[in-house]
Amino acid sequence: RDLAAWRTHEDEHGVCTQHLIFLGRCDDRIVSGGENISSLAVEAALEEVFPGHQWAVIGLDDELWGECVTACSAREHVHSDISLPSLGELRRLLLDRTPLASYMLPRQLFSIARFPLGSSGKIDRSALKRDLSRRQHHR
Repeated sequence: RDLAAWRTHEDEHGVCTQHLIFLGRCDDRIVSGGENISSLAVEAALEEVFPGHQWAVIGLDDELWGECVTACSAREHVHSDISLPSLGELRRLLLDRTPLASYMLPRQLFSIARFPLGSSGKIDRSALKRDLSRRQHHR
């Protein structure tokens, strides 16, 4: 029940090779508007188009969609000269430069100070989801 994707890498001599990259588990799904969306596939596309950012994609509860695809970038991992794109620009570039379908594109974009980490050092998506849900309710 693992997810993987092929990534093309070009070395300094112009030689291209393909590598199979482990993306995560099939359990990392967002259900939005009746569509199953891999949060890890959206993250991989974001990292490809916006390589200066570290991304986490989660589904936040939404009355209309069930879950809303939400992209988060942590400021602690971004070089000071790289700015976060607007949501509209992010969506346009993902649609133009990646194979993501329009229903997979983030509908919300958050910039946060740092990602909450679990004991293994990985992003704690449950804590991130709780933090952003609280932030939305206090708007």
